[in-house]
Amino acid sequence: MGTKTMECVEPRILVTTQEEKVVRMVGAQHMVNLEVLREENCSALFYHIALADREKNESKGLEFIGKEIVKKCKGLPLAAKALGGLMRYKKTRKEWEDVLNSKIWELDVVKDVFQPLLLSYYDLAPAIKCCLLYCVIFPKDYEIAKDELIELWMSQNYLNSIENKEKEAVGEIYFDNLVTRSFFQEFEEDELGNIMGCKMHDVVHDFLQFLTKNECLVLEAEGGNNKRIMEFDGYKKVRHLTLMFAPEGPLIPSSLCNCKNLRTLATFDSKITSFGGELISQVKCLRTLNLSRNFLKEVPNEVGELAHLRYLDLSDNHDLMKLPDTVCSLINLQTLRLIRCWALERLPKGMRKLINLQHLHVMGCVDLKLPKGIARLTSLRMLDEVHIHGDDDIDNNKEALFKLSDLRNMDQLHGRIFINFKKDLKDSRQAGKAHLVNKIALSVWNCTSPLVEDMRFLLR
Repeated sequence: MGTKTMECVEPRILVTTQEEKVVRMVGAQHMVNLEVLREENCSALFYHIALADREKNESKGLEFIGKEIVKKCKGLPLAAKALGGLMRYKKTRKEWEDVLNSKIWELDVVKDVFQPLLLSYYDLAPAIKCCLLYCVIFPKDYEIAKDELIELWMSQNYLNSIENKEKEAVGEIYFDNLVTRSFFQEFEEDELGNIMGCKMHDVVHDFLQFLTKNECLVLEAEGGNNKRIMEFDGYKKVRHLTLMFAPEGPLIPSSLCNCKNLRTLATFDSKITSFGGELISQVKCLRTLNLSRNFLKEVPNEVGELAHLRYLDLSDNHDLMKLPDTVCSLINLQTLRLIRCWALERLPKGMRKLINLQHLHVMGCVDLKLPKGIARLTSLRMLDEVHIHGDDDIDNNKEALFKLSDLRNMDQLHGRIFINFKKDLKDSRQAGKAHLVNKIALSVWNCTSPLVEDMRFLLR
């Protein structure tokens, strides 16, 4: 296309929305109302999912019932996908007839689009129901990282053992089940095609809010005035609180609306600079605390009083320089996320006391020196980054540092580990003692070193 032609083309912005008021707000000049799917297209989408991995003879006799079920979708793609995901697990004619004749289709208290979702929800195992409902703590259109989600499920004790599988493996099974049933969408995949993240459809999020309105509360705090995003029947029943748009400044106790029995406190799109002991005294039952992506510069000593805390996320607080020693009192802590805390230079030397710590995320903490006690955490399964400071055993404060050879007995590590050499290794035997070849659950590990020679030693 020539330059002259390009200059004649006026820019256009395409806005998609489910709300007509949004069209008025943006001053759109033209609105196109999307029609529902035609029945043949709706059927194709439904059967593509419902009959996946099934031989032709297995689907014999189900066509007529399926045709009637498709009519229940009313041309809505999400309904067709949800019902398709449900029927994929139904193998007999009787099971298909039960879905078609379900009393849920007669309910007047729910939106039509909720009915297929409700059918699929009721078909889930109890533990998977809990996992799905917990996803309401994320804002709409939030990119959910799979590993983060599974660690959150673990913190709420939703992942029961199946045939002696590790809880992370159980979480993978639950996640895949919800994927198959179309509760998640817009997947992010790695180079091997493995799903690493996802989003939820806005209607699915509304559906989960409908189901959890007595236990989950979402508050907008923009301008300092809390605003409910959803209706609920009382603060005392609230177990999971999401706070959005908290203004720059301290997180004050009144922000929690007197919710004293919280199991989860999470903030999103907020600018919190601090929180204190008075707030912590109100949330002693917390299992999950997510204060990532704020402006925190320090963490109060009182955080050690959260005896039930299993998950602490302080990622992307770029001015956070240290954690208080009282963090080491959190003996039930399973997950500590400190990703991209750029100013963080050290962790408390008493980290060895965190005997239940399984996931330590420190990716992007470029100046972080790990204490030697990390090597004594026998439950630790995820350590995503290690900075090796040459052959130094101690730092300037006379504290023992984690060395490469301290990886020797940490064979339970899995996932990915990034090893960054800050200085050359003078003693090559230290690299050999790391025994990385014995870490069979480490699917990928990367090394950066001033000398290629150091990298070769790791393979010995």
